[in-house]
Amino acid sequence: MSELLNKYIDLAIKHGEFILAGDSTNANKIHKKIMSLVPKIKNNKTLHELYFKLLEHDNESVRIWTAVELSNTFREDVIKILKEIEKKDSIHGLTAIGSIDMINRGMIKKDNWKND
Repeated sequence: MSELLNKYIDLAIKHGEFILAGDSTNANKIHKKIMSLVPKIKNNKTLHELYFKLLEHDNESVRIWTAVELSNTFREDVIKILKEIEKKDSIHGLTAIGSIDMINRGMIKKDNWKND
């Protein structure tokens, strides 16, 4: 996998760790870094396809970040993934619940990665 995707994965994992620890200050700093990587990944056709595979990553935080980003591309798959995470008794479960609700209400506006 590329250095860029590895950085994304590492940041998503760190974000999840900060969220679980209740450290929103550092989680917010990580959020900005994650968001700055997404367009770079999206615009790189080689990484583009590899990014889709992150929906199956072992780490819940990586799956959540990727699912939200791909919510307009693989809506049904994303909802299924988030529903699995929703079952967890943690902040990630609550994040999944909120993400599903916002996707269903059209509150999350993401590009369709397959139309690029």
